Amino acid sequence: MDDIIVHKFGGSCLRDGNDIDRIGDIIRNSEGTPIIVVSALWGMTDRLIRASREPRYAGRLVQDLIYQHLRFAPGLDKGEFGELFAKVIQGISNELIKYSSGEESLRSENLILAAGERLSALAVAHRLRSYGLKDAHPVGAEDIGLKLKGIGRAKEIDIIASMANLDRDILVG
Repeated sequence: MDDIIVHKFGGSCLRDGNDIDRIGDIIRNSEGTPIIVVSALWGMTDRLIRASREPRYAGRLVQDLIYQHLRFAPGLDKGEFGELFAKVIQGISNELIKYSSGEESLRSENLILAAGERLSALAVAHRLRSYGLKDAHPVGAEDIGLKLKGIGRAKEIDIIASMANLDRDILVG
C-alpha cells in the first residue's frame, strides 16, 4: 500500500461547492493514498449548537441542512449515499426533538454536532465521485474505531485505544 497522506479541510475551506473543486485538485495532485478529513460545512456547527440550545430554531434547521448540503452536492439525496444522507438527517431531527422536549443530554448534543461532520463527509465524497475520484467514500470517526479520552465533551483522541480499534480496511476503502 502507498503511504497514507492525510488532508484536513476545516469549515472555512467548505464554504461552497467550488471549494470541492479545489479539494479535488489537491487530491489528484498528491502522492500516496489520500485520506480526507473534513469538518462540518462552514457555519454549520454554530447553527447546530444554536438549534440544540434554542428549540425555536430546531424546526427549520433540518430543512436548511437538507437545502445547504444539496446545494453543495446536488443529487446527494438520490445518489449512492442518499440512504445514509436521509438517515443522518432523520437522526438530527430525532435528537433535536428530544432536546427541545426537555430530554437534554450530553449524548444528544454530541450526536447532533457529530452529524454536521458526517453530512459534510457525505457531500464531499459525493462531489469527489462526480469528478472522477471513484474511491471517495464517507467515513465517520465512529466507523473506524476512533476513541476519545474521557466522557462527554472529551477533546482528545485516545491514541492507544484508537490504535487498538482502528479499522484500516474501512479507513482506506
